[in-house]
Amino acid sequence: MASVQIASYNPSFVAGTIGVNGTQSEWFDLAGYTWLGLVVDQATNGTMNFIVGTAAGDNYRLLKDSAGAAVAITLPTGGSAFRESDMRVLAPYRFVRILTSIAQANGPTFTFVVK
Repeated sequence: MASVQIASYNPSFVAGTIGVNGTQSEWFDLAGYTWLGLVVDQATNGTMNFIVGTAAGDNYRLLKDSAGAAVAITLPTGGSAFRESDMRVLAPYRFVRILTSIAQANGPTFTFVVK
């Protein structure tokens, strides 16, 4: 069987964590990237919400929909991958922090796959 090669694909990875028993990730600086998705490893179930900002030192805000409800995505236990359409709400923002509804027992990693 011939090996498979993929041409013209050069993703980057912007990774961060939530500390053991924590509920907030570090800040992700997503300046200049195009979205592809989010990969999560070692998560404890719950929901993910997002704090966003457009510039360093900005007055960061909880991301909400037009009805005023926080944008929440279900976070299953273990490893997950979220498609670009799930993460599209973050595209206008340079700085992102992930919040979880449940303290994270295993210090999960969050990796934005971007290019």
